[in-house]
Amino acid sequence: MQDPRRENESAYRRFLRRIYYTKPGQLLWRAISSIISHPRSRVFIDKALSSEFARGKLPHGQCLVPIIEASSDLDRRAILLVLPFHGSDASSIYVDSICRQFVAQGYKIDTVIYGHNSWQPRSKLWDNAYYLRSGVDVTKLSESLTPTNINNLDALCGFDLIQFIASLVHLKRYEHCIVSYVYLSRVFEYLKPETSKILVSHDVFSDRNQRIFDSIGDNTAFFYSLDRNQEKKGLERADLTIAITNEEETFFRSELGITDTITLPYIPPESISINELKPRAGSPLILGYLASSHRPNVNAIRNFIAQIRKRCNYRLIVAGSVCGDLAGDRLPPEVTLLGFVDNVDQLYEQCHIVINPDTLVSGLKVKNVEALAHDKPLLTTRAASAGLDATSIFHLSQDSKALVALVEKIAECPEMLVEAHRDSRDLYKAYIKKFEGVDLVSTISGVVNRDAPAST
Repeated sequence: MQDPRRENESAYRRFLRRIYYTKPGQLLWRAISSIISHPRSRVFIDKALSSEFARGKLPHGQCLVPIIEASSDLDRRAILLVLPFHGSDASSIYVDSICRQFVAQGYKIDTVIYGHNSWQPRSKLWDNAYYLRSGVDVTKLSESLTPTNINNLDALCGFDLIQFIASLVHLKRYEHCIVSYVYLSRVFEYLKPETSKILVSHDVFSDRNQRIFDSIGDNTAFFYSLDRNQEKKGLERADLTIAITNEEETFFRSELGITDTITLPYIPPESISINELKPRAGSPLILGYLASSHRPNVNAIRNFIAQIRKRCNYRLIVAGSVCGDLAGDRLPPEVTLLGFVDNVDQLYEQCHIVINPDTLVSGLKVKNVEALAHDKPLLTTRAASAGLDATSIFHLSQDSKALVALVEKIAECPEMLVEAHRDSRDLYKAYIKKFEGVDLVSTISGVVNRDAPAST
């Protein structure tokens, strides 16, 4: 019996599908995927998409909107989600994990993307998506910043977004509005009284540029930084602030006086056990590193590579958009740039151990949790393991130099890899147990509905 999904399939699509499942077709597809995923190719693609000639690019301040079904009734299962971007980065993965819990309980999500990129991201978790290209040139924000300079709280939240949100909530009534990042918190001031306001903080932005400067020593990663009064003002706009680590929640409570805040770490949708790899006698220890092109990531892995050169018998496989920044470097032959990967398994299946040499304390490192969820031994600096309550030497290296020294020891004594694997498993079990059984939707509803006005 023919698959009903293929009844209207064109002859062209049938031909491609049949070719794909042949051996030559598989080889050709792998070759094409390899070329597209190569760091240099992705850099070229990104530049093409960001050019003014990119096909379908939205002009500044204009939006792409599906038909809006107006409703005068409050929808008790509707959420308005406001994001500055969405992709394969850690913050997007984290927001998706929150949305997944709402969708599981029958909620529908309308998403507004207000960003500077030219493409329109998609997610299976969203029912509708509205794309508004920001009139704010984010690339200009950090040009003249010093560690002590601060941004205006609403510097990234243009009135074009406010106008669109005000129009949208006039047509539709939402139970919750979830905003990603404090710099878009101005949106909360234009919602209906019955809509609860939930802010996903991701990080502490008070004195953030100073912390970055202290960590990497230059201003290349400066982006957006506030003083404490500005951040407090932004958090006070929300009924509830979601912190990604206990340390951030403590800061919001004790330093900013924000009491309506909870900690919700990243919980992977599932745990996947990758076949355990053990180095053979005389073979190199294979390290894996997955990261975005966020400047602290780039600096961290560059420092690690510079310090580990010829120190031990190793191989390092790097994956993610960070590869685009490393593509022009003179890298040692032991380093392989995998580029973008469709699935993190493509990296984890090849390495004995996953590293994170980051020296900036900034939120929770989602890539650490992903590695642990895939049952990989993890080596990190103390800064990179923030939010995990780590106690093992394998997760608390003081800096990149100490992390390299630990890698050397493991390369010389492979038995230590067993210890690293055991401690990483114990760390993940404790992390999951701490938050297992937490019903996010009920928790949020209990907090935000405590003083909510009665709906009419």
